[in-house]
Amino acid sequence: MRETFLEYKGKGFWIRSKFVEIVSEHICQAFENLGLAKFNEKLLDIYSDCDSNRNGEKSYGVVNILFDDSVITEDDKKAFLDICSRAKQLIAAKGQELSVPTLNAWELQKLVTYESYTWSVPIKIESLKKTIELFEQLINETYPFSNHYINYIGFPAAEPHDIL
Repeated sequence: MRETFLEYKGKGFWIRSKFVEIVSEHICQAFENLGLAKFNEKLLDIYSDCDSNRNGEKSYGVVNILFDDSVITEDDKKAFLDICSRAKQLIAAKGQELSVPTLNAWELQKLVTYESYTWSVPIKIESLKKTIELFEQLINETYPFSNHYINYIGFPAAEPHDIL
């Protein structure tokens, strides 16, 4: 699995691209749940990034969310934090984990399938919620690291990672 670096104002972390795709699905659901029409063009750029991530439309599995380009004003920050809060609520409603069959079925729904991944380990809901919490820390400028590695429970890691 490839990794991507997610950052805001010089602070950030490395995380597996496939995890970003799953988190992006839930960020998009939160935007849609709250109503796309209520967000400005810059915040809708985050929606667009996440939509491309979740649909597999990024070139060769390269995913990203460009927070620096989209969260500029205090109103942007508040609105994105509201989206994060809603995403965590939607994630929490899914139980304890996203099962392997659920993850593999999600992979089959992507618009671009040449980079499809076959999941063998479920994703714990707590890992997804903690990832959103890291987004909140980035946006609140309380995330302390500028080059950190994040991994999810049950997934092997070649380097030392914080396990969510």
